Amino acid sequence: TSLNQIYHRDVYSLYNLSLVACYPMSNKTIMFFNATYGSVKRGGYTILHNESLSMQTEYFSGVENYEVLDAKPYKNGFILTLLTPPSTRVIIMDENMAQSTPEDLGDYERAKIHTDSNSCYLELVKGDEIDLVNYETKETVVGFANEIYDCIFIDGSAVFATRTGDTVYARHLITGITAPIICGHAQSVKLIKNGRLSVFATLNTSSAISPIGGMDVYFASLC
Repeated sequence: TSLNQIYHRDVYSLYNLSLVACYPMSNKTIMFFNATYGSVKRGGYTILHNESLSMQTEYFSGVENYEVLDAKPYKNGFILTLLTPPSTRVIIMDENMAQSTPEDLGDYERAKIHTDSNSCYLELVKGDEIDLVNYETKETVVGFANEIYDCIFIDGSAVFATRTGDTVYARHLITGITAPIICGHAQSVKLIKNGRLSVFATLNTSSAISPIGGMDVYFASLC
């Protein structure tokens, strides 16, 4: 019936800070942020300890004037993507938050991470084209998609909902199975597993599915 604040810390800097992602660990929380001061951009992380007021803030090294795009748990640490115009880069943090040398991914505008901590795929965006790349092998597993809506991992294998042209596909990466699931553009698509693979999508149903309604939510279980 009520919530009482039992812990409070301000993470402050000479820079203007903006949150990118935060992850609770066993006895601490890791917060990743972007920092700006005028035209200068950089990013870093803060370790907040659960049982004390102490905290540790560090900025990433080996790269200048960059923006953190995404940060996700990976292996025993984290993987992050950075925008350093005109290219994007990736860095790995180990379990001790030691940083790898930034790795250049190429001339992309955005780089989103899809991972279940063990497998990792990078969604690399350039203009209207999207490449989906296996981070470990650097293999392009989906090329020239127009949109990637969602990703879930089932028994360690990634399943993506993607759009190419006027068709939305479900793509199971390990088996290579690609199946059309929606004809037409979707405003949003979410994949879930509730015994079966199911899809929720926001569609213009008057033109895509049935002559009834306008913008509606469409649900289907796949087998």
